[in-house]
Formats: sequence, structure tokens, C-alpha cells
Amino acid sequence: MLLLDKNKRRFSARKILLWLLSGSLILFLGYLLITQRSGVDNNNAAIFCDAETVKDQKFVTSEGLLLGGGEKQSEDFAFSGQYSCRLPKADGMQFGFSYKLYNVEPEGVYRLSVWRRKGKGTGGSFLVISGPKSTGFYLNSSGGVKEESKGWELLEMQAQVPGDYEGDYLNFYIYSEGKAPVYFDDMKIKRLDSEIAFPDFSPRKMELEIKDQAYRKLVRKRDEAYEIGLLRTNDDSWVKGLLREGKEEFPVSLRLKGDWLDHLQGDKWSFRFKVKDPFAWNRLKAFSMHTPEARFFALEWLLHQLWEREDVLTTRYDFVDLRFNGKALGIYAYEEHFDKQLLEYRSRREGPIIRMTEEALWEARIRQVQGTGLSNIDLPAIAEMVNSDIEPFKGKRTLNSPNLKAQFDIAQNLLYEYQQGSKAASEIFDLTRTARYYAITDVMGAHHGVFWHNQRFYYNPVLSRLEPIGYDGFSNRPWNYKLFSIAKTRIEDGNVGELGAIRKLFEDEEFIREYMKHLYKYSSPEYMGAFLDESWNGMKGRLDYLRLEFPKLRITKAEILNRSKKIQEKLLPYNNHSVEASWSPHPKLGQQLQLSNLHELPLEVVGFGRNAKRLRDSLEQSLALPAYYLGDPRAYRFVKAPLDSRYVFYKPFGLDTIYSTTIRPWGPKDGQLLKADHFNPKLLKCSLPLEKEGQRLRLRKGEYTLDQDWLIPEGYELYIDAGTSIDIVGGAKVLSRSPVRLLGNSEEPVLISSSDDSAQGFTVLQAGGPSSLDYCIFKDLNTLNKDGWTLTGAVTFYESDVVIRNCVIRDNHCEDALNIIRSEFEADALLIQNTPFDGFDADFCKGTIVNSNFIDIGNDGTDFSGSRIQVKHCNYVRCGDKGLSVGEESNVFADQIRIDGATIGAAAKDLSHLFIESISLKDCNQGFAAYQKKAEYGHSKMVVESYQAKNVRYLHTIAPRCILELKGHPIVGK
Repeated sequence: MLLLDKNKRRFSARKILLWLLSGSLILFLGYLLITQRSGVDNNNAAIFCDAETVKDQKFVTSEGLLLGGGEKQSEDFAFSGQYSCRLPKADGMQFGFSYKLYNVEPEGVYRLSVWRRKGKGTGGSFLVISGPKSTGFYLNSSGGVKEESKGWELLEMQAQVPGDYEGDYLNFYIYSEGKAPVYFDDMKIKRLDSEIAFPDFSPRKMELEIKDQAYRKLVRKRDEAYEIGLLRTNDDSWVKGLLREGKEEFPVSLRLKGDWLDHLQGDKWSFRFKVKDPFAWNRLKAFSMHTPEARFFALEWLLHQLWEREDVLTTRYDFVDLRFNGKALGIYAYEEHFDKQLLEYRSRREGPIIRMTEEALWEARIRQVQGTGLSNIDLPAIAEMVNSDIEPFKGKRTLNSPNLKAQFDIAQNLLYEYQQGSKAASEIFDLTRTARYYAITDVMGAHHGVFWHNQRFYYNPVLSRLEPIGYDGFSNRPWNYKLFSIAKTRIEDGNVGELGAIRKLFEDEEFIREYMKHLYKYSSPEYMGAFLDESWNGMKGRLDYLRLEFPKLRITKAEILNRSKKIQEKLLPYNNHSVEASWSPHPKLGQQLQLSNLHELPLEVVGFGRNAKRLRDSLEQSLALPAYYLGDPRAYRFVKAPLDSRYVFYKPFGLDTIYSTTIRPWGPKDGQLLKADHFNPKLLKCSLPLEKEGQRLRLRKGEYTLDQDWLIPEGYELYIDAGTSIDIVGGAKVLSRSPVRLLGNSEEPVLISSSDDSAQGFTVLQAGGPSSLDYCIFKDLNTLNKDGWTLTGAVTFYESDVVIRNCVIRDNHCEDALNIIRSEFEADALLIQNTPFDGFDADFCKGTIVNSNFIDIGNDGTDFSGSRIQVKHCNYVRCGDKGLSVGEESNVFADQIRIDGATIGAAAKDLSHLFIESISLKDCNQGFAAYQKKAEYGHSKMVVESYQAKNVRYLHTIAPRCILELKGHPIVGK
């Protein structure tokens, strides 16, 4: 019973029941009214409709919410339960599930999903998220299929409400164009937290602010672009601004960016930024931001991941959310510009980045657009690649630096030779990385960057060769399965001016061999599948994020895999069909075999036989058969072969799979005789009495004078016996592209010296295998300096692993006594003595140094950049600058170190970590230093577990935000 205190009266059970029922009814009706205006109380809860219940032609959810479309309930098919929503075949649009959600949160992320029965005509049906007409907010999607089950497919889209959204509600609904019956079931609406929406990607949120005067200047520049049809910029196009991320602020200069007007649509303009000193954003000093649509959304990001995976130089590329003077502009792609930070981040020595100028090209296009409204039609000769100038990025800095200026002079000449097609590719480019660049370009269909005016090159001062820089791969969805880089039809059908010298590049057999080897590797299902597996989580997170603004975007794993499979199909020739062979009598040479290639890619003949499955007679040197292009006259090659041969054996360039074709028993077709064109191996050049056994070269014990360059091509192994002495004079050098083994011992070391101090170094480049130096002395050497090609080390190993034991490098006359770059090494009992600058400089290496001494060093005893090194039981005596120098994101462990006489004992800088187990310092101006030298890097950290210090003026100097942990006590710079 219920007792009311005021009247102390008893209610009957019947009255109490009536009172409760009436109250519940009022509450339920109120709930319906509220939920129909506000959706659900908790926006993070899902609204789910399974189409099972209909009332007054409305679908009813289990929570009692009403959705439109109930009159289309159908029991023909169902994904779950007994019913679905059927949109019939009819004239005009047909609408199904619909719901109006109030209490919408600006910048909230909402997901709409529904199951659709697969069948013909279903492609004409759509999901929609929209606001009132006054807001202009409308997004639809017919894709986004995530799963398949029982003949049904799940459609899904996400949308982010603009931050300045002023609508009262959002509409969620589905519709079809009425072309065929379509069935839908289990519609779900859910508000997502950002970390749920993008579990594998966290977009940065940026704010850009500029003053009114600067904004008006950008508007005038944009208006000018619309008047002439293209954007043209100069030094006067820049304005000042402030870029903000969270609480951090970055003063910048910026201008509009992009050539065509797609970079200036509406309010979503593209920008180029330069961050003012001493700041750097995201370790970048110069970068651009543009609409993701300009580079086909996340596919450009995936392309950069593949280039990075294969050590092809490429810019950093990702996505941010941008506000401009308080207005939300949505999603932008940011991309690194061409500055030294690009090289440092990719573990490259600094060198010029160059391009072919395109001003004349764009002036010609402006004239065309203003005259006829068309572009790229009969461009004048002045706009062609062969007439473009060559210039460096960061021109003032390059020209004001003697080293960079000398390197640019060489780089310019190399690129000029490429323009003119007058030098072999191997003499211009780092062939391996250039081949990787073009192979990845073809596999991904990223051909926009191949056009000559989009190409950028890095001059590698160690190899004195150019490397392409991968960027700007897409302007739209990739072309279908074209091997654009080498297909003659793509090059000649109206594109020869755009592509320029690429045809010459792909006529170079040495380059083609590397290119096809890599193209086959990257297009294989195993490789591409593994790459997509490891990168797809990041790709998916970015796709989900991009669909907030571009809901129709659809890029799938299957699409990319299918492209690579199609390319693999094109690569391989057809057994017994791709080569045509017949006997042809020759008046002087006798019976010859006439061969022609019917495959669209080049092939090489390797031998002959009597059986289709057994190669009997191998050619000492393979015979190249050029690619065949439909419509061209047939090209023929002639070769001597055993007269009883019945089959010719051949293979694709760069691959090992061998095919055969039958030699026709009848005469040949008429053909043109072309001069035999065999591969020309790089010749071994040496005036010393080498013994050659196969690919092994040996220099026996003796005393020799070397007054000419000693050049060792790839594919060999060089052995120098104990007790050998080589005096290098007259400016000669030793340069090997093969592993070297110097086999000295304690009683008879190998001596490499220069009595006239002119030797241009002992250099090993990309040897392809490990080298070893045992009991060697390198004395009185200088460094390689040939026609502007300059290295820094008396002894240099580049991309060549090496083990060094019991060696001495002393009395040399160059920047580094020993320079190892991008290699793995071991150094044990190494002595470097009396050198004017650095003793041992390791760049981007992994290695160990033990039991070694660095004495009378003009600058740093050891200098590590971008490396992972262990240093144990080493002594540094009389170093002019630092004993142990660690920089550019290195990680170094040191133990049992003695430094006697140095300006700074041990230094860590620029995102480096130096851990010292034990160290002894004596006669140093500073003991420990931690600091940041370059804006694009971060603070450094040094940990010292145990130390002794005697006559050290300042024990430590710690820059702001850097850390020294000294015997367990942290010291943070202020």
C-alpha cells in the first residue's frame, strides 16, 4: 500500500495500478517525441533498423524510433529476420530507409551502413548523409563495400560535420535510380569517436593565419590565375603567415601553389610554405599543402611508402586537417619540398637537387590557353625539354658554397647529357635506384611524375651520379596496365615532348636489364601482397579519414594486386612464339641464324640446342634482341650457331627464366641486316701484373708503382697478398666496384702509400659483397677529386660492407682519413693518426669499433651521422674538436673510452642518443655536450653511467630541452 503523509489516506490497489499505467504512457509518448527530434540521448549509441516491424508505414526500431520507408517492407529476401526494404524498378528515384537526427555536433564523425542484396542494377543505389538545403552539406556514396555474406554486401560511408555547420539536423537515407529492384536490410547510424574512426591514422590538426593585407594579395594572385588560365608565381608572390599545431606556432612565408586551376577551386587553395629560422614543422623547413584529390588521394601516400621501402629517394607525404583564418578547409595533403632535409631524412650525403626549368613551357601554354583555349598542341621548340635550362633548388646557397657549386657543375653536365641522349645511362644515373624508381612507377601506374618538367634529381657526390626523386605520381586514377615507361606507343602518341629523353634511357640495355629485374620483382603477387599486407592498415586509416570529405573514394587491395598481375603477364614472353628463328646463308660468313623478337620487351639469346628442354651450346656473351613495336619494321640479328641446332634459347632481360623456340627448317623472311649489338662489359683497367682466375683477381707479393688509375668493375674479387707495397703517384687512384681482400699479416703488412702525396684515394663503391682489410697501412693519401667528382675520405667504402683488422691510416691529406657510408662494418685494432680533419667519419652505418686509437686528429676523432654504432676500449689522444661526436639521429653505445686532449670529450646532437658505460676524460675544455644544431631535428640525450675527469674546464654544456643523465642524475638544458 501507498501512504501519503499529508492526508494519511490509503489508496486501493486498482487506483494505484491506473496511476502507474497513465504515468508510464505519458513517459513513453514523451520519449517518442523526444527521440524523433533528437535521435537518441547518447549520440555514441547506434540507431539500428532491421526492417522487421512497421507501424503507420514507418519502420520501428527495438527502441521505438521511427524511420521512413516502411511502406517498402518486403518478405522476398532478408539479410536477417524475415523482412527487408525493397526499392522497386520504376521511373525516377526510389527512397527507402530514412532518419532525421537532431542535436548534431559540429566536427562530429558519423557512419551510415546498410546491407544490400547483390544483383544486376544495384550499382544505381546510394547512401546519403545531408543537412538542410541552406547548409549546402550533401554527401553520397555507392561504394565502400566492406564485406560479403550470404549473397549480400555491406555498404558504408562516413562523414564529418563541418566545424561551422549551422543546420539543426542531419538526414540519413538510401535511394535508388529505379533501374532495377534493390533490397536493403539492417541499416545502422552511429556517431564515432575520432580514434575509433581512424584506428591506424591520427591526422594532425593545423591552423593557418594571415593578415588581411596578405589575404588580399593571395586573392589577387588567384584572380590573375583565372584570367590567364594558369598560376604563375615569382619571388613577389610570398606573404607572411603563422602556422599553428596545438600550442606550437611556426612563423612561415607562403604563396599559392600549383600550375593548373584545380589547385585554386573554391576556398580550397594549395599552398607552398617556408618555415622561418630557427623553427621547423614536423622536421620540415619547406613543404606544400594541397587538396588530396590533386594526387588521387591516398594512392600517392601508398606510392611513397613503396619508394621508401626500396630506398628510392622520395618526399615525406601525409594528410592534415587545415583551418585558414578560422575557417575549416577540410583535409589537405602535405608534401616535403626539395631541400637538404629530404636527403638527411633518407640517409643521403648532402648534394645538389636539380631540375630542368619549365618557365618557357608554361609561357607557351599560357599563350595557347589565351589564344585557342587549348594547351599542349604543337608547342614551340623553346618549350621542349632539350632546350630547357638546368637549375638547382636552393640556388643561392648552392652557388655560395664552393663544394656545392662544384657538385652542381657536374650534376648539370650529367643532366645535360641525359637531355641530349648523348651518354650511356650508367654514366649518368645510379642505375639500380633509377631502375627501382621507374619499375615502381609502372607497377603503381604513377606516371604523372615521369613527364620531364616534373622530374627532380639528386646528385650523389659519393658516386658522382644522379638519382631520381619520386613524387607527384598521380593526377587521376592510374591508366590501365600500361608499361608507360617503355611502351613506344605511349611515348610517341603525342607525348614525346612531355617525356623527352626517356626513350633514350629505355634504349640503354644495361638500364633495361636492371629495370626489368625490379619490375618483375615488384609486380609479383608475393612481393606486392607482402607490401600491401604491411602497409594496408595505414592505408585503410587514411582512406577512412579521406572519405569524410570524399565519400565516393574507393581504392581496394584487389585493384592494386590486379594491376600488378596484369603487368606480370606483359613481362613474360611466350615459349616457342616470342622469337622467330631461321637459317640464312651469308656470302662471306656462311650459314647464320637469323633472329627477330616478337615480344614487346627486349630479350636476350643465351644459346642453342637439339632438344627444347636442354640448353647445349651457350653463348659466351648473350645477344640482345630489341623490343618489337607493332607497326614498326622487323629488326633482325644474326649469329653463328652449331649447324645441328634445332632450338634457340632466350630469356627476358634481368630474369633467369629461360624459354626456347624452334628454328624453322625453311628459309627466312626478308629482313634488314643490323650490326651485331652485343653487351659491352666494363673493362678491367690496371697496369699492375694481376693474375686472373675466372672472376678472381690476385696481386702477388711485390713492390709496385701505380701511375695510372686502377679500375675494377663489378663482378670480380680482388686479393692483394701479404708483403705487397703499392706506391700511387701522378694523381692515380684505386676505385673498385667489387669486394677487396687485403691479406697482410703482422710481419708483412700490405702498404698503400703515395710518395708524391698525390694519390686520389682508395675507394670501394657498391661492391656487392663484403670486403676485408687485414694488417694494412694506408699512408700519405689524398681523396678522389676528378673533374669535380670529389669524395672526402682517403679510404672510402660506400654501400660496401667491410671488416677492418689491425690497420693503420695515417699522414693523409683530406677531410676524412676513413669514410664509410651506408654500410655495415667491424673495426678491430684500428689506428688513425695525424690527419688534418676527421679521423673516422661513418654516415648512415651500422657497426662496431673496438681496441682502436685515434691520435693527433685535427677535428673529430670519430664522427657518426644517422648511424647505429658500438665503441669499446678506444683511446682518443689530442683531438682538435670532439673526441666522440654523435649526430643526426644516431644511436651509439660506448664503453671503456679514454679521451686525452680535446675541445669536447663526447657530444650528442640532433635527435641522437649516446649511452656511455664508462669514460675517462683528461685535458678537455668541455667534458660532455648535448645540443640541437639543426632545426629539422630534435633534442639529444646522453647517458653516462661512470666517468673520471681530470683537468676538464667545464664538465658539461646542455642546450635547451636536451638531456644529460650523469650517474643516474638527469640534467635538462634550459
